[in-house]
Amino acid sequence: MRLRRAGLASLLVALAVFAALLSLDVGAWHDALRSGDAQYRAAPASAHWRASPTLPFGAAKRLLAVGDDLAARRAIRLFRQSYGVRGTLDTALQTQGARAVAEL
Repeated sequence: MRLRRAGLASLLVALAVFAALLSLDVGAWHDALRSGDAQYRAAPASAHWRASPTLPFGAAKRLLAVGDDLAARRAIRLFRQSYGVRGTLDTALQTQGARAVAEL
């Protein structure tokens, strides 16, 4: 009986630690998206959306399903760079290549 209670208590402590670490990672992704968006408004070419998660395997990233949001933000940044900034791409072929990468 005591062994069962100790095992249950250990399991609950482990779940509490996991939940606390997951909540930190969720906050890190929230901050990364917010600061990346602010950076994009100020200087689109240098914007990035990266978090420093505590848990392995991207648990919070998958829980929040931000993968498609990140892909969309990066694609918009690349697409805007290929259209908006004149003089950085030397040829029409490079311009088309940059747009194709953004579309993918």
